Amino acid sequence: MKAYSSFSQLCYIPFQPGFENKKQYQNFTVLKEHPLYGIVSDFYQFYANGKNDREICVIPDGCMDFLFKYCRNRTEFSLEGFHREKIILPIEEEGYAFGVRFMPGALSHLFKVNAVGLVASHTSLYDFLGNESCLHKMEEAGDFETRIAIMADYLVKRKRERCCSYEIVRYCTERIIENKGNISIKELADETGYSIRYLRNLYSKYVGISPKELSVIIQFQNSFFNLSHLEVNKSRYSLCDIAMHFGYYDQSHMYRTYLKISGCSPLKLYGEVNDGNTVT
Repeated sequence: MKAYSSFSQLCYIPFQPGFENKKQYQNFTVLKEHPLYGIVSDFYQFYANGKNDREICVIPDGCMDFLFKYCRNRTEFSLEGFHREKIILPIEEEGYAFGVRFMPGALSHLFKVNAVGLVASHTSLYDFLGNESCLHKMEEAGDFETRIAIMADYLVKRKRERCCSYEIVRYCTERIIENKGNISIKELADETGYSIRYLRNLYSKYVGISPKELSVIIQFQNSFFNLSHLEVNKSRYSLCDIAMHFGYYDQSHMYRTYLKISGCSPLKLYGEVNDGNTVT
């Protein structure tokens, strides 16, 4: 799969000794092959008994966290903004804390929110995400692996459907242009890992036409530009050679495409767009 994420490909695992020194600390680092690489730094979990562990030290790391607290009689799910300075937070109840730590900038990109207002903030996840089914699933999740699976599934879907959709379109469009229109939607689907139907829907939303239609236009643009260049320089050429060079099946295929797009043959089109001098 080709990489088209706008995020840095550097692996950043923040150091939070206040978390890591707690009992039963666990960590799952998101590695390069994971679909959330560049978006989520890691998932973590620790236990605090509320008696001996009465506080926790948090140092600045530039990351926003989804924090899920599982106390004896209640749960509390929140979005925690990073702090610019070290802070000491009280631990009032016994229980587990599970966290999703986002890479710097990733949360605002993924959810299209202004990060400035989230710095040093504490926001209910139900207020931030709404009534998402993942939160109800997290209420019932009883172990580290299950919690990772629930949130990873939600975030991957979020990445695909909402945040990175234009990046997919941009990547595919660049590939279409690089190949002068000679790349199939199936090849694009194979490269990106998304279905043909999903790519068509994205193009309908962002471009207004299908990838195939855009490819036809790019192919036309390239062939006509070169034909015009040859005409201006009075170079010798054959329409058959141009057709084959730019990926048409044959000269007849190119002719039909020009008729559909411009209503006339390649040479007639050249004449019409150059001072009205029709070429037969």
